[in-house]
Amino acid sequence: MVAAMIDLRALAASIVTLPLALALAACGSDPSSPSSASGSATSAAAKTSASAASSGAAKAPSSAAPTASASSATTAAAPPKLDGFKACEAPDDAKVDEVRNFLGAVARGALAGYEREMVAQDLLSEGEQPAEVSHALCKSSTTVPADVPKGSSPYKPSGDDGKDFSTGDATTGWRCLKFAVSSTMYSQLTYKQGSGYLGPARGLPDPGPGGFEVSGVQDLDGDGKTSLFVQIGWVDEATKTVRLATSLYCADPGE
Repeated sequence: MVAAMIDLRALAASIVTLPLALALAACGSDPSSPSSASGSATSAAAKTSASAASSGAAKAPSSAAPTASASSATTAAAPPKLDGFKACEAPDDAKVDEVRNFLGAVARGALAGYEREMVAQDLLSEGEQPAEVSHALCKSSTTVPADVPKGSSPYKPSGDDGKDFSTGDATTGWRCLKFAVSSTMYSQLTYKQGSGYLGPARGLPDPGPGGFEVSGVQDLDGDGKTSLFVQIGWVDEATKTVRLATSLYCADPGE
């Protein structure tokens, strides 16, 4: 009887142990093995790290965008500084009046050239559709005449195509400015846009890279020393319009 009871208890213990062993076998781990628990933790940490790295890589392009945008920004040209420059005080003389009138006319031509919307049209190829209308100052002209007229020997401009005031195109020089002189002249005229200005070297205002200078050079007494007269203008970036200096500036007037 006692032996039978011992056998029954052993059988019951084996019945309880068997399902637990089967369950652990199905999970593929042994609770008594520390390496199994460590492996599971390591695997979870690796997955978390990979997920974070993947998330960081996906966000990287968006953080780089502001840098590219900032590098593409442009800075508008500052207006010229006119403080401290005195208006021209030249003697009353018909020949000096000539250069004053020339400079005023060329400056008005520069203003009209900037306001013309046809400038953008002239740059289109045949069959190309017009883009948004833009405005630009006429580009620099040639110098007419090549040498400064001396004393009482005025210069008579040529009317031939490609010479004197018959040069340039719709966006450049005298044709863009729509300016020409057919009579004799005692002045050497030049229009410069953006650079190459004559005035700054002789103590007159610098229009800057966004401006223009119309200059007239005279040598009325023929001694080789010249007078310089300039009218300047620039583009107001806030209003996108051309502004002209209210004064004419000069160096060594009457020479």
